[in-house]
Amino acid sequence: MRAEVHENLMTEKETSISVVVPILESGVALRALKSDLCAALAGVDYEVIFVDDASREPTRLLLVEIIARWPEARRISCPTRLGQHAATWLGLCAASRSVVVTLDDDGQFAAADIKTLLAALTDDAMIVYGKPRRSAHPIARKTLSVVTRTASRFLPNSLVAKRVRFVSSFRCMHRALIARAVRDGGPPHFVDSLLLRHARTVASIAVDHHPSRVGRSRYHMRDLAQHVARILMQNWQKAGGRG
Repeated sequence: MRAEVHENLMTEKETSISVVVPILESGVALRALKSDLCAALAGVDYEVIFVDDASREPTRLLLVEIIARWPEARRISCPTRLGQHAATWLGLCAASRSVVVTLDDDGQFAAADIKTLLAALTDDAMIVYGKPRRSAHPIARKTLSVVTRTASRFLPNSLVAKRVRFVSSFRCMHRALIARAVRDGGPPHFVDSLLLRHARTVASIAVDHHPSRVGRSRYHMRDLAQHVARILMQNWQKAGGRG
């Protein structure tokens, strides 16, 4: 019954949405992303927060140009590369609307599916993940996702393992969940471990997954190793602190 109450949130005047988009060397894909978001959020009170994870000049200048003509959009610039999860966390902390969505910059998850996730958001299910019906990720990105989830599941006190079998970068959540997570600490190396600590129930919804608009994966084996090492360190430190 609660899910039915939320089905029309996209058309209700009181609904407000923050969309957080971490970007890294997105290039001209940003133009298509703007068009997609404007269409998906038409008639809704929204803001778009781009978190530029130290992109080089072509992407940085294009982002400045796009934002200058888009009143609902703003940017956060990282002086050095933080990584996707830390960049996402910065955007979540800056979000001001009642519902917050995170979306990648490469177009693999469609902005049009924001309404699909929003329909599944309830008072109990405080966060909803978009789960690809069939992944379009290249091998390097698939490897990153599998290793990250596996590393998290075998850690002591891993709430990711206990609460949900699947997480993704396409998320829809209540702003109240972020407020609770902020009080708990940060920035996290694995943002979902912090969010899920405070979510009573988690949902996932099947969505389409498309080829990337930015070409080859921007993830390298060095990034993969560093990312997993940070997750291990963060969780082991927390586990030790509880002991």
